[in-house]
Amino acid sequence: PAQSSRPAVPGAPRQQQPAPQARRSVPAVPVPPRTAPYAQTASGYAVQVAALADPAKAHAMAVRLSEVGFPASISPVRSGSKTLYRVRVGQVSSKAVAESLRQRLFEARGLRGQVVSNP
Repeated sequence: PAQSSRPAVPGAPRQQQPAPQARRSVPAVPVPPRTAPYAQTASGYAVQVAALADPAKAHAMAVRLSEVGFPASISPVRSGSKTLYRVRVGQVSSKAVAESLRQRLFEARGLRGQVVSNP
C-alpha cells in the first residue's frame, strides 16, 4: 500500500519527514609515495602519533595510516596502573628523515606526531 501524508488518526498531527541532508564533499588527501626514505629499518627513529587506552582504536588508527601509505605499528606500554597502546609510523634510519616524515604526517593527515627513538 502507498503511504499517505495524511495522519492515520483524524485530528492527529502529521509526522514531519526529515529534510534530506546534502552530501558534503571531502577534499582528497594526497597519498605519500610508498618508497624510500620512509622504508622500514631494523632500528632508528619513528613518529609517535598517539598513545591510546583502547587497543581497538589504536589498531583502527594504525590500519588507516597504513592504508594511505604511512606504515604504522602498535606497541603496548604500561603507564601507572593501565596499558597504553602507542601508534608509531615508520622506522627510519635517521632523525632528519623522521622529522621529514613527521611533517608529511601533519600535512597529509593533520597529525602532530613526535619523533622518538625506536630500537
